[in-house]
Amino acid sequence: MLVHAHSGLRWLALALLVFAIVKAFGGIRSGKYEKSNKMVNLFAMISLHIQVTLGAVLAFTTEKQFYVEGWMKSSYNRFFGMEHIVMMVLAAVLITIGRKKAEKNEDLSKRNAVALVMEYFVLSNMRIGYAYDYNLNALNTYRTESHELSLGLYLNRQRKIIYNPRWF
Repeated sequence: MLVHAHSGLRWLALALLVFAIVKAFGGIRSGKYEKSNKMVNLFAMISLHIQVTLGAVLAFTTEKQFYVEGWMKSSYNRFFGMEHIVMMVLAAVLITIGRKKAEKNEDLSKRNAVALVMEYFVLSNMRIGYAYDYNLNALNTYRTESHELSLGLYLNRQRKIIYNPRWF
């Protein structure tokens, strides 16, 4: 039953997080952080904390044995025994810090910009990058957003063995 609660609550937590992000962008445009934004953020954070707590209980009480000898060699055991736990706890910490910072800075019009940066290594020595920037200050009357593509080439790069290419 705990597995089903953990599995089902993820969709509620994800929906609340997406709704909180949409409300945050609405607050950025209006320049105000209203009580409704605070409540949505609070419910999203609480649902995520409940989700992490259920996951922690499951990690230590489940019948599946992740932590056996050589568990890091199995991608399944490594994912559920370490990677999933670390990433979910890190996400909860970052969301909690972000919520606290948003409460302290209720006037969002003083912020400068919001940015998203991604990179993908096509080859071991070549990367392609994308960046998106949205202005929040006085410049947004002239230019509200920008898109940027980049291409990077590494010369004489030392070879590194990556055992798990899913992360960085």
